[in-house]
Amino acid sequence: GSVNTDQLAASAVTNAKIATAAAIATSKLGTGAVAQMQFAKRTSDFSTTSNSYVDVSSLTFTLTPTSTSSKILVFAFGRSGAAAGSNEIRWRILRDSTTVNAGRDMFSVSGGGVYSASIFCLGVDQPSSTSSLTYKLQGLSENGSDAARIVIANTSEVNQHAYLVGIEIR
Repeated sequence: GSVNTDQLAASAVTNAKIATAAAIATSKLGTGAVAQMQFAKRTSDFSTTSNSYVDVSSLTFTLTPTSTSSKILVFAFGRSGAAAGSNEIRWRILRDSTTVNAGRDMFSVSGGGVYSASIFCLGVDQPSSTSSLTYKLQGLSENGSDAARIVIANTSEVNQHAYLVGIEIR
């Protein structure tokens, strides 16, 4: 048989008595709880000379919110680079076709070589949806001739990647 709430004594159900495999319904999570996290990882360099936004392949994920009132904290980070010259690199995060956030890296480099800095784009999205949503990172090279880059370092001492992360907050 089953036990209803009238048959339970106060404090009869303790954490020790709850099975480790027990799940908590997302509808029972309080405000501010993390409902889920999705992410994408890029493990190789990316480069574009396009002066229009292009998708950064591998940095895309789908997320289906559990509630229409959820907020999605979405951010991208990694290492950005530009060839010698004066250039402005732009990054933006999209939800489907809607811009969540856009950031800029300003580069002014002389004498050859590659200049690098950190990418960090952060946005709070309020999609008011429980449908599957696609988030992605896009980039462009403002001057259209010097490449905008995501630089990946994989050595015996460094294992660096670029990430796009989404966290649903209830």
